[in-house]
Amino acid sequence: MIAVEEKFSAAPPRAKPAAPHAAARCAAEALRVLVVAFQGEKQADGGTESLTQLLVRYENVRITVLTQAETAKTARWRQAGCNVLVWPLGYQPGAHPHHARGRLLRLWRHLLWNARVAWLAFSKDVEVAHINDPHALWHVAVGLRLLGIPVIYNIRDTKPKFSARDILKWRFAFLITQSQIVLSREMQSFWRRSLGLRASKLFYIYSIIDFSRRSEEHTSELQS
Repeated sequence: MIAVEEKFSAAPPRAKPAAPHAAARCAAEALRVLVVAFQGEKQADGGTESLTQLLVRYENVRITVLTQAETAKTARWRQAGCNVLVWPLGYQPGAHPHHARGRLLRLWRHLLWNARVAWLAFSKDVEVAHINDPHALWHVAVGLRLLGIPVIYNIRDTKPKFSARDILKWRFAFLITQSQIVLSREMQSFWRRSLGLRASKLFYIYSIIDFSRRSEEHTSELQS
């Protein structure tokens, strides 16, 4: 927090209320972050829970969370002070159409989402974006990068095998994101080796989940 400058006089010191504009100034100087997190249907996603643990602990950060479903997690995000926007997809984000019309429709939806998210980021004066899901990446990353907004991409798994097409797709994903975060040193080595990239901005951060708390919170979410 920004310290309020103290004024001294000959009179004995006394408690002084903060200037009326102090809170507004702090809010204006807080880092403005857009978090894009698609949620799974089963609501047992450890990655989303790990993200939630971060969101409820951030300080001096103005967070806008964009997600595709209203869940118990969104209530926790709002309670933590995040501005939560729910934009329903109307389709399964991981669906893979097998005909040309379906693929064109998916591409059109991705273009629309990228345009909408770019406008959202511009209107919110976003400084950095965090994408927590591979499906969300293609819905938002291109539009954000066209605006010059740094994108941090969280990768939470590995792949059993890569086709030549998969390798090209993932190399492009690394190209359009400023940095990538995985969950372990082994995952870092896997992605570098599998994609044949030096990937100097690929970092690993181990999970921060408190499993005892996670068990209690997940049980309460299932009951709600």
